[in-house]
Amino acid sequence: MKLVKFALTAVVGLSPVTASAEMSDFVEANAIHTVLHELGHAIIAEFELPVLGQEEDAVDAFATSEIIQMMPEDAEAILSDVALSWLIMDARTDREDLDFYDEHDLDAQRGYRTICHLYGSDPAAHKDAADWVEIPEEFRENCEASGAQALDSWNRMLENGVLRDDGSAKQVIHVDYGETSEFAALRDGVQSAALLEWAAEYAAENFAWPAPLRLVAEECGEVNAFWDPSARQITLCYEILAEWAELEAEVE
Repeated sequence: MKLVKFALTAVVGLSPVTASAEMSDFVEANAIHTVLHELGHAIIAEFELPVLGQEEDAVDAFATSEIIQMMPEDAEAILSDVALSWLIMDARTDREDLDFYDEHDLDAQRGYRTICHLYGSDPAAHKDAADWVEIPEEFRENCEASGAQALDSWNRMLENGVLRDDGSAKQVIHVDYGETSEFAALRDGVQSAALLEWAAEYAAENFAWPAPLRLVAEECGEVNAFWDPSARQITLCYEILAEWAELEAEVE
């Protein structure tokens, strides 16, 4: 059983990586993965799913697996941009400032694991990606096993009452793009790409949410994206879009 029941691009009527003048493919790729990551948190919370290990690792795997399944033609380009953003942030970080106690793995680990799971999904198709991040040959079989394990684990967790039955009513997913003056161009870009509408249709189509959710892009005062269980809201901060744009500028 696949997690995704339909090709979301056909439903929304656009490619999920259709950059506007204000939002590049790189920024949009990271936004797609991050919104799916936060939806993973929402699924765990709303359906009271068990998590063995770190929840952040689990929802990273969810986002990566969904992109591989939904967008097979674009998956390598999207996930390479996601991995690159983490590798750039790792290169920026003073080793004395590493947060070993943080709930997230280190940026480099997240980047390499993303490409590892991509490679594991189709080693012949994604050999170049594995070569790019220099995954050792002796470790590549582990990528096949760990990627399959992550996908199978999510499939098992979603089997009982999480996926929406065909024909059942969809839950309401509210979308809102907050006003901002400082990040107006990025707001226009993410709204033009209909990123939140894309995620809302995906979430409504696939999952039997017990209550309505909100997907919001807004100015937060910090670089962040997060799931708020009390408000049943996923927030994508314009500041994190700006940071991705800054990271991309470093490699141009």
